[in-house]
Amino acid sequence: MSLIQIKKENSIQLMSSFWKILRSKTKKQIVFLIILMQFSGLAELISLGSLIPFISLITNPDLINQNIYSNFFIRFLGYKSYDSIIFTFLILFLISIFLSTSIRILNLWLTEKMVAIIGSQLSCEAYRRTIYQNYNVHIERNSSEVLKSITIQVDKTISVINSFLKMIASLAIVFFVFGFLIYTDWLVSLQITLILTVVYSLISLLTR
Repeated sequence: MSLIQIKKENSIQLMSSFWKILRSKTKKQIVFLIILMQFSGLAELISLGSLIPFISLITNPDLINQNIYSNFFIRFLGYKSYDSIIFTFLILFLISIFLSTSIRILNLWLTEKMVAIIGSQLSCEAYRRTIYQNYNVHIERNSSEVLKSITIQVDKTISVINSFLKMIASLAIVFFVFGFLIYTDWLVSLQITLILTVVYSLISLLTR
């Protein structure tokens, strides 16, 4: 068995043990948080999707008459002036921005709260396992050093969990936005992705 496979199995076992430590309510909260992250990505997509037609109408008013859907929308609402149409799209854009920002703030708040809950449960479990060890074990080692080690390890674990949850939220936003860009113009999207990959790779190499 290779070293990579051993590390992979150890990581899976570690994640499995970590998941078993958490309470049932906490597990449901984590699942809910991940689902909310997907809605955050969808809200970002909606805000981006509402920005494009708004800018298009400002830069090229003739698009109103050229687009079938916009004509149907205007006739349905009974608009007759260009200013009324622009004002409506502006309101829709501001509402989408407000919703996406609200969901993002809620997502960040719940993430920090969830990390605090997980950290509390990990600390309690670590102290419980330490206290319930044999008396001879407590005599042979320094209790202050044990407590210090537990505190440091729990803090590191909390930091990793926090970064992991925020990474999931960021990936959800990237997935929805990138999917939208591919749908609108896949060639330009791939070019942008290639450029960003090269730039970040160079930055990573230069900052090592």
